[in-house]
Amino acid sequence: MRYALVLVIGIAIGALAMSQIGKILAARDAYPRGVMAVMQQHYGALRRSLDGGVCKAEDNRQNLAWVARMSTQINPALNPGAADLRFDTYVRKLDARITAAQTVAPADCPALRLAARNIGAACQACHEVYR
Repeated sequence: MRYALVLVIGIAIGALAMSQIGKILAARDAYPRGVMAVMQQHYGALRRSLDGGVCKAEDNRQNLAWVARMSTQINPALNPGAADLRFDTYVRKLDARITAAQTVAPADCPALRLAARNIGAACQACHEVYR
């Protein structure tokens, strides 16, 4: 009986410890996940408006601006020590494509579609290596 009680107490303490460790590990990844989630949300909104054929210039400008803001946070979030120069190259390519997309007329669906495709390709190239 005493061994069963000690076993149950040990399992309970182990479960609590694992719960706390899980929370710590999840919090460690919160910032990078948040940056990617916000970027994905605004890029997705841009793609949905393009797929719907409705290119509202102001909505597109705002979504591109958010994608640009979040791209500036990729290096601090995912490569804080700037140890990986190849990663920096992917981020610079993405930034260049976002800047190019912001210079095209956001209400021009065909031009914006091409720009969004280029941004998506830059994201995909990095994700193939680092995801």
